[in-house]
Amino acid sequence: MVSSLKDKIFQIYSHFHQTNTIPCTISSFTYLLQDLPTEQEDVDFVGEPLTPSQYFYKYFPDDFWNLCMEQTNIYAYQKKGERYTKTDVKELKTFSGIHIIMGIMHVPQVRMYWSKCCDVPIITQHVTRNRFFELRNTLHFVDKTILTENQKRDKLSLVRPILDTFKNCCINLPRTECLSVDEQMIPFSGRCPMRQYVPSKPNPVGLKNFVLAARDGLVLDFIIYTGKNTVADNDMKSFGLGGSIVKHLVSSISVSKPTYLFTDRYFTGLAILDYLRTKNIYMTGTIMSNRTEGAAESFPKDRDMERGSSAFRTRKDGKACLTKWKDRKSVVLLSSAFGAKPEYKCKRWSKEDKKKIDVNQPAVIKAYNSNMGGVDLMDRLISYYRISIRTKKWPLRVFAHFLDMATCNAWILYIRHCKKNEILKKDRLQLIDFKLSIAEILIKKEVSRTRDEAERVQDEKERVRPKKVVPLPVNDARFDRIGHFPEHVKLPNQMKCRNPGCKGKSR
Repeated sequence: MVSSLKDKIFQIYSHFHQTNTIPCTISSFTYLLQDLPTEQEDVDFVGEPLTPSQYFYKYFPDDFWNLCMEQTNIYAYQKKGERYTKTDVKELKTFSGIHIIMGIMHVPQVRMYWSKCCDVPIITQHVTRNRFFELRNTLHFVDKTILTENQKRDKLSLVRPILDTFKNCCINLPRTECLSVDEQMIPFSGRCPMRQYVPSKPNPVGLKNFVLAARDGLVLDFIIYTGKNTVADNDMKSFGLGGSIVKHLVSSISVSKPTYLFTDRYFTGLAILDYLRTKNIYMTGTIMSNRTEGAAESFPKDRDMERGSSAFRTRKDGKACLTKWKDRKSVVLLSSAFGAKPEYKCKRWSKEDKKKIDVNQPAVIKAYNSNMGGVDLMDRLISYYRISIRTKKWPLRVFAHFLDMATCNAWILYIRHCKKNEILKKDRLQLIDFKLSIAEILIKKEVSRTRDEAERVQDEKERVRPKKVVPLPVNDARFDRIGHFPEHVKLPNQMKCRNPGCKGKSR
């Protein structure tokens, strides 16, 4: 009876028995194609952990700051001529460090950082309000007047030095055994040719960034979506947009040892799965039913499955397994590394029993849940202390985002190094302390003074500054007749009395 039923079902789905398709095979078991991966956090540092600034400068070295200084001065001279006071590397680092401070200490308006009630000394003592906004308006990374035709076609040409500098560091980072690919949003609601709307994201409007990350959130590679020209046309035809993005991001992964890649339904497909196997990369991800070439239709309906039950289909060549599992809702995963067996137990909340119960979980689900959170973890770290100053200039927004991502990446490397050196958790810097240390070094560290900087300092000394007037207190405190005692002081420059109706001078 059982045998005839198997034969009947096999005949119905016999059209799946083709190359690169998933046939329906009915059996009482499947097998685990690979063992469950264990994370290997290789760190290429020896000795004690580095300082926060040393980690940070790996992402933005001196060459980047020199380029930024040159291009900012060129653009400012084109717009303002001799009226503009040249900037230097030290001032740009101070400017960047202040942005990091502003990401930690939020106020409703940027100008309030220089107000009397919200005075932040580390900001007000190192840059004036007007100079800060002047730098924000003139900050540039390339000279638009000398771009070639190919560079003009690049929609990211205005921020290409930022992307290249950051990526060069990421490419040299050690690759762990388990990696994931996911989308990341760079929040921006102004005018931008690459702006996207992704309603499922916490920040739905902005630039879409595809990221390759380790399980602990370390960013290893990325590519910003710029439209149909983001990937090559040949890859687009073979793998679609999601698969082409994956192919681009994994190009820096070594084929000498196996790698387990985890993706969501946007990237997973049969074509890219087979391609990655040739590179010793084993893919696991949720998949849309219409990408399974009909194999998902052979699974039982959701209403016929109990919580914790699963079904699977193994491809004829044994190199891919399609698994459906039902928790509260059902999910379908495609994997070239994991099958449904062995099953594990996981805790899930039961509304009927009003407590957590044990639910069966296939091996592929356990591996996916354990390793598919790297990009989301990086997003969460950035969101804690995001540089969220409003701006109409998308290059400035991109620069602020990569400042945030560089500090978070640096902190993750620092934590890895601490773990390798068995440093206790209580002796490690928290993310907020780590970012404050970087900001303080950027703002306060003295560097050798260049000729341009010496000229700027001399200009500031010679510039006639208006007298600083202390703001009057609010009227309720001014006229309450409490604690208002006269003080006799000697002023080098007497000022007119501010009492309404009085024409005398203060002494």
